[in-house]
Amino acid sequence: MEQNERSIYRRGADNGLLLGLYFCIMFAFVIIGERVEAVGIISTLMMFGVPFLVYRFLRKTFVEQRGLTMFSALWTQGIIAFAGAGLVLAVAVYVYIRFLDPDIVLRQVDKLIDIYSDADTPRADEMLTVLKNMRDLHLYPSAREIIIQLELLSIFSGSILSMLMSLLVRMKGYDRNSRQTHQNF
Repeated sequence: MEQNERSIYRRGADNGLLLGLYFCIMFAFVIIGERVEAVGIISTLMMFGVPFLVYRFLRKTFVEQRGLTMFSALWTQGIIAFAGAGLVLAVAVYVYIRFLDPDIVLRQVDKLIDIYSDADTPRADEMLTVLKNMRDLHLYPSAREIIIQLELLSIFSGSILSMLMSLLVRMKGYDRNSRQTHQNF
């Protein structure tokens, strides 16, 4: 019963911790995928799993509250979850970039230069010029700048995804006649 009385903010924070750990595992697969390409596919598959995970979090709240959760409350829960997840991921990425692999940004820029060099389009040429200037002038973003952008991206994209998942949760509705548990969503 205590779990039913948790506020939307608490639920969002708890979901954010789990989602943050999920993001950290996904980040680890991205890093490993740098050396073993087949492993990089796992991170892509995990990325496609995020909407399902968020839906599950929001649906659980909706069912536990017997279908009385407002759209705005579900959306708020999702935004808070993504803000918390972004913080967890930001700490992990900061530690990785700052202490474990400070050259990762340089390597990624070099990889992008190789990729854009192979493309023969005007947009690719523009991007190639920007990347080469970045490399030649050593204008790489710092770990702090990267994690700030990561957190902002997490909140922005998470807000949009949470809005869509909240809408789907509400559209599915709640069947008051059947006996539902939080496993049955």
